[in-house]
Amino acid sequence: MSDEDRFKAYQEFRAERVAGLPDSLKPQKPPHSLALARQTPALPKLERILRAPYSFEPLPPRLHYGYPITVDRLQELALGLGYTPEVPMRSDLKAVAKVMNHIMGEVIEHPADLKLVYCEDKLVGIISLCTNWAPSARWKEIGPKLKEYLGEIEDPKWYLDMDHWYWRSDL
Repeated sequence: MSDEDRFKAYQEFRAERVAGLPDSLKPQKPPHSLALARQTPALPKLERILRAPYSFEPLPPRLHYGYPITVDRLQELALGLGYTPEVPMRSDLKAVAKVMNHIMGEVIEHPADLKLVYCEDKLVGIISLCTNWAPSARWKEIGPKLKEYLGEIEDPKWYLDMDHWYWRSDL
């Protein structure tokens, strides 16, 4: 097989692997379009190429698995845990820390982070349980626990990281 035929076969293989991705997540040639990437919706599941690329493929964008959350909701949860703000009606990092410590230590017994992600052209805060770059072996176990604690109806979803939103081949 000639180099040209091999390259053509690889291009066809890659096209098949990314066919199920939203256009906003498909690999782009530089310069990468942040405007397009920001439109990425929350994904209920990840295509295999986003979870486990082959060694010869670029590293996919980082996606976080979790639930959207607002500062107001975090403060509401903190009040439910008995937290009393020092100054009423003020954003309080102590309240956020109290809720996150409770979630990690009592609810899911697993690390979690607060992250900013892109979702449908908005910057959204989420409680991230893991990423496609560093998946958790317990993600199927901890997702339902957080779902119940937050009173969510839907399962956690995957959200595009605001810093690592494009395919990387330069690593």
